[in-house]
Amino acid sequence: MSSFFEGQYRRTPEQNLSGVNYTESREQFLHRAHLERQKREDNRRRFLCSIKIQSFVRSYLVRKRIKQKEREEFAQILSANKNSVTLDTLNILTRKLLFFYHPETDHNYLISVSKLLLDKQFKATIVELTFYGPPTNTVWSLRTRKLLLLNLMLMRDKAGVKEFNNTVSLRLLEVFTKFDEIERYFSQQCHKQDMQTIRCQFINLLKYLIQNRFYAHLRVLLDAKVPPLLEPTTTPPTPLSQCLFDLLVTPLGLIGPSQTCDPHYSVLVMEELIRHIVLEPMTEPIKLYILPSLSHLNSFPYQTFIQTIHSNMKKNIRYTTGSSPSDTSPSSNNWLSNVNLLYALLSLDNSQTYLTNQSLDLNQVSAHLFVLGHASSQLVRLSRLSEDEEEEGRGGEEEQGVGGGGGEDWDMEKGGHLTRNEEQLLLECCTTLNENRFV
Repeated sequence: MSSFFEGQYRRTPEQNLSGVNYTESREQFLHRAHLERQKREDNRRRFLCSIKIQSFVRSYLVRKRIKQKEREEFAQILSANKNSVTLDTLNILTRKLLFFYHPETDHNYLISVSKLLLDKQFKATIVELTFYGPPTNTVWSLRTRKLLLLNLMLMRDKAGVKEFNNTVSLRLLEVFTKFDEIERYFSQQCHKQDMQTIRCQFINLLKYLIQNRFYAHLRVLLDAKVPPLLEPTTTPPTPLSQCLFDLLVTPLGLIGPSQTCDPHYSVLVMEELIRHIVLEPMTEPIKLYILPSLSHLNSFPYQTFIQTIHSNMKKNIRYTTGSSPSDTSPSSNNWLSNVNLLYALLSLDNSQTYLTNQSLDLNQVSAHLFVLGHASSQLVRLSRLSEDEEEEGRGGEEEQGVGGGGGEDWDMEKGGHLTRNEEQLLLECCTTLNENRFV
């Protein structure tokens, strides 16, 4: 036997360092397995989230790099062809602009392209491609809609900047939204059937603008650009005010079954007009200029105005009674408890000619009375407010009793506490209702 053997001649007993043998119960085993499975799932979810975040960052950087490249190419093409722009060049410039446009950095490029569209060299061609292009090629129709919307949003963003000149943007909107001029241009070279196609294209353009908050943008411009007024007037205080009013009433001129090829167009236009012009807090330009001008507009679709309010009020009533909660959202209760709506109804009311119209049926007359009845219920808030003020003036412990609590509950149910502006509107509504045409 070798004397250099360093091993062991016999095996030593193994010692279990984990302690006494431990047997898991079934519940403990399931709980441990659940925790391990949850840990693996968390790791897997964390890994997938990291992949998505990395993908998002990479896509953002790629888009930013490509847009910057397109922006540089746009600037090069524009400077190289400044005095010799062709229709093909305009096509490339428009396509690139819509791809990389950002309102904070590229509004000057938008103005440059808009000037080219208004140039007499391209104006007639672009109008023809927009409204009377081949059915298989609607590229210019889509581009024109987006350019009009971008110009309107640019005017809205720069409404408070006195140095900004919105002449080009406003002129572009006028050219492509005045159907009378477009119809006059095509009437000399198109058949009657083709004119119907042009009308449908024009309505689609207006629908795109309205669905993208056309009236909301106009409301911002009206509040910012119409100068202060002393009394109600139908005379435009400035040429810009007249242009903005013309833009506001342009979609209204195509309301009616004989005017539009889209049955949903009338409802869409009137709902957006009421939502952004009437239901919003009443400002001086709306109260003293827009509403009086609309009331003297012979083509104002008063019947559609009443029917739209009636249908939305009925939806709100079904929501509040709980019979159909999916029809509306709680925020849409403005149609029922809105002081501005009552004031607008009385300002635009032409019931003396509307209710005496022989073509009206019983449902239309009923809808008119229904709308006026529900809107007039806001006057009760004024009487309740005066009662609460009397109770507050008396002082004492009665102020904290049942009467005070009931007033607060009533106000919350009927639309909250009245602001000073709403109180003034209700007082004016009371004065209007006491006129001979309502008594």
